[in-house]
Amino acid sequence: MRYSSSAQEASLSGADASRIVVGVRRNATVRISEDARFEKDQVGFKLTMRMAGVSVAEASSVQVIKAAAS
Repeated sequence: MRYSSSAQEASLSGADASRIVVGVRRNATVRISEDARFEKDQVGFKLTMRMAGVSVAEASSVQVIKAAAS
């Protein structure tokens, strides 16, 4: 879901997750660093992934609810 709020209007957008299409350009990779947080005895993880885009199968899959003006 996406929530947008401004001085002019507030809205909430939601979509049927089964109708969302995501393009993946490169699979996720995980890198681990034992040095980045050495002083705190912690390990750092970094996950990267390239996306091609996100779209919905049809416009009716998305609902937008706008708040009434007060």
